[in-house]
Amino acid sequence: MLLRVFKEKSCWELGVEPYKCDNARLLQQNNQLQLQTVHLQEDYEDKIRELNSKLRDLQTDKFHLQQQTELLQHQLKTVHIKQTANSANMKYGKDSKPKKPFITAVRSGDQLPTLQPLQEHNSHLKCTKCNTMGYCGSVKHDGATQTKSQQKEIEKLENANKDLLENLKFYQKK
Repeated sequence: MLLRVFKEKSCWELGVEPYKCDNARLLQQNNQLQLQTVHLQEDYEDKIRELNSKLRDLQTDKFHLQQQTELLQHQLKTVHIKQTANSANMKYGKDSKPKKPFITAVRSGDQLPTLQPLQEHNSHLKCTKCNTMGYCGSVKHDGATQTKSQQKEIEKLENANKDLLENLKFYQKK
């Protein structure tokens, strides 16, 4: 009887042996596929992070280009108006030279004449820092003087900061 049980056991082991080999091979393939999936997911997240960074940079560039376009369009309109006024003056026989204003030393009362802004063509723009109307090329904000080139540099640094924070979050997830 014991001999019979050993024969049955050996028969079962011979029958199971091909399945053991297949199981080992399938486990190895599964592990390789999971590793490839992890690498693909990391590459995908890297691409998304890079594209988000590029998108922010492009949006910043677009904003600056739109501002520049608006400024140039306004200047073009101003030049066009001046040219039409000059051509109308020539058409009706007026001098093309502008007349000098009459200056008097006599003033009425204690009021000084109103001053015109330095750059009228930017009067429709609002400053994003202090929310005032008009040109704000180099105005003190938070105690520091900023020019437009410095503001662009600040925006670039803010974008780089966001990228670094995203990288930090990404690597913390890993």
